[in-house]
Amino acid sequence: MGKLRLVCFDLDDTLIREIHSVMLPCILNGKENEHSFIQEQEEKGLINYKSADYLRAELLVGLEERKIAQSFLEIAKPLKNIKSVVETLHEQDIKCIVITVGPKQVAKVVCDIWGFDDYYGSDYEVLEGIFTGKILDYIGAE
Repeated sequence: MGKLRLVCFDLDDTLIREIHSVMLPCILNGKENEHSFIQEQEEKGLINYKSADYLRAELLVGLEERKIAQSFLEIAKPLKNIKSVVETLHEQDIKCIVITVGPKQVAKVVCDIWGFDDYYGSDYEVLEGIFTGKILDYIGAE
């Protein structure tokens, strides 16, 4: 068996700019101002990034998961030519995955749109297609 060849792409501030994977669903849920307030508190050092992410998750309560796929390209500011880069790597038998500290549900949409082989991110709870505001498995930046 040959060696596995893999390229990992970071989602936030790499594949998408000016917006993060957890900010996008906050915007879709009408909670952009609340997200900004949490971001400011984090930047001032009043809360750490992990606490901030759990607070951001609470802003997603009631959001339908399907809205992420429906609106991703309207809101996200993607790096140019992502799909062609992934296709070129695939031609070289190189697997491509996308990784985020944010919701894996956003990473899955990215995977589907641009042809990544797989994705990894924090597991935000979704019941019957609706975000509950909880994080089941937080992967953290480390």
